[in-house]
Amino acid sequence: MSASGFYRIIFTKNHLHDLYFSSVRFRAPVGIDKINRRAFENNIDENIDIIYRKVRNGTYKFTPYREKLISRGSIKLPRVVSIPTIRDKLTLKALYEVLQATYQNETPFVHRIINEVSVALAANEYDGVLRLDIKDFYPSVDHSLLFKQIKKRIRKDELLVLIANSLKQPTVAKIKKDEIHPNDIGIPQGLSISNILANIYLFAIDEKYGNVNPKLTPCDNAILTPS
Repeated sequence: MSASGFYRIIFTKNHLHDLYFSSVRFRAPVGIDKINRRAFENNIDENIDIIYRKVRNGTYKFTPYREKLISRGSIKLPRVVSIPTIRDKLTLKALYEVLQATYQNETPFVHRIINEVSVALAANEYDGVLRLDIKDFYPSVDHSLLFKQIKKRIRKDELLVLIANSLKQPTVAKIKKDEIHPNDIGIPQGLSISNILANIYLFAIDEKYGNVNPKLTPCDNAILTPS
């Protein structure tokens, strides 16, 4: 099925309602709008109607993400995690489901890769592992290159607009309207879609180095995933 087909199945009012109670309800910290779970649920039909209507007509706008800083030690700058509003979190979770269904055979989870490496080492297929870390990877992702990859599989305008809007929202400690500027580079960390978009961004590298070639040494074969 195409991304468009998954979009039509997932972005329905009934599915959004079920998705909220199954996957979002108890994993939704308060966003920058300060609306908590109880307040959201008191108006859940209205909130779901807004998501359904605006996503489908291409006008859904995300609220700036709330900044959460996570320490990485005394000599490193803290990691910036983006906290969406509850409504945006539900929208992002549905968008993740579309992306995951579309790319399910091309975006392996890190734990699966680690397991495959462990099995290969136990079978003496290799005698070592080369692990690479891309410095400041998420904040440096080029949006134009990311969308070049995305558009190979997704052509539906409503989905492309939704992904673009999710990336352009800034992450702020508090809202100051005159100081809010669109985010032109990087993938916000902490969103439902962050890891899968990062994996899509690396497809070109995976395509070049991910396939085992008998003419290469083991260290020449690699699968890169964002850390």
